[in-house]
Amino acid sequence: YRVKAIGEDNSQQFSNVVVIEFEKVDGELLGFNVYPIPLRQDDILHVEFVVSQPVEVTITLVNGAGQRVIETTVVLEVGRNDIELDIKGLA
Repeated sequence: YRVKAIGEDNSQQFSNVVVIEFEKVDGELLGFNVYPIPLRQDDILHVEFVVSQPVEVTITLVNGAGQRVIETTVVLEVGRNDIELDIKGLA
């Protein structure tokens, strides 16, 4: 996964490619999606999970310097779960 940042002057910059890792959870992960792509600096990042049973997950967003910029823990319910992460100000 990588992010394409588009500035107000329409300049473009790409992040490094990052790997999305999953640790074993007690619920079965049936689906996963991240959108929108490309992601703009003023967007909301959506992380969508589809699970077969309730499970608690921690989502961590790390910048290019390896710093945690967002970390949130949520309980996913059975079915589709859309988690919204506000990335404004993280550029």
